[in-house]
Amino acid sequence: MDFRIDSRLGRRFLAVVIPLAILVSAIVLSAFFFLTREVIDEVSLRVSARQVELDRARATAPIVREVSLARTASASESLRDWALNESDPLLTTQGLDTLERFRELFDDRSYFFVIDRSGNYYSNDGSFAPKDRLRYSLSLQAPLDQWYFLTRAKPGQCHLNPNHDRVLNVTKLWINCMIRDHCKVVGMVGTGIDLTRFIRESMQASVPDATTLVIDQHGAIQVHPDQSKITLRALTVPLDSS
Repeated sequence: MDFRIDSRLGRRFLAVVIPLAILVSAIVLSAFFFLTREVIDEVSLRVSARQVELDRARATAPIVREVSLARTASASESLRDWALNESDPLLTTQGLDTLERFRELFDDRSYFFVIDRSGNYYSNDGSFAPKDRLRYSLSLQAPLDQWYFLTRAKPGQCHLNPNHDRVLNVTKLWINCMIRDHCKVVGMVGTGIDLTRFIRESMQASVPDATTLVIDQHGAIQVHPDQSKITLRALTVPLDSS
């Protein structure tokens, strides 16, 4: 009699405990798989975000480097002193020497330098003798020279100006940095980056199944693997132009 009662109680106990155990196990497994998916999604998101940051840093590093060099050149005392007294032979020699040192550091191995008072435009890509580095004088009336006067009027130290040469089929990103004397602009110095090569190298460095593109503050695409999508806006082009 006692044995039968114990057996009944045992079966009832198992009938309650087993479904309960199965239910608890199902809940635990569901929670486990849910948390696992959440962790995987979170880790994947962080890895993707990190990869995007690395890709962006790698793509823009050459531009950041060139801007930093041009900004340093714009703070040169020898260039400022020369811009203030262009006719001084010693200051001219010192200024040209300074520009040559920076030319060796620039990726494009070239520079340009404008003296605001005279409008004289100096440049060298390694092929000009010192006497030939004065290329021409900028004019406020010349349409092709408007980039200088528009840039000069902008606030800030350095400005980027993309420009496509249809004759040479070369796209360059010009880096223009102001030279100031007590807040007054006395000149401009800068260099150019071959955007055609930069675009190609940036695309090669991109991660698979991802597209690297660069846009300006107005939303115009400056870098894209499909060059037909690139909308270069030079400083002389109105923002509402197509």
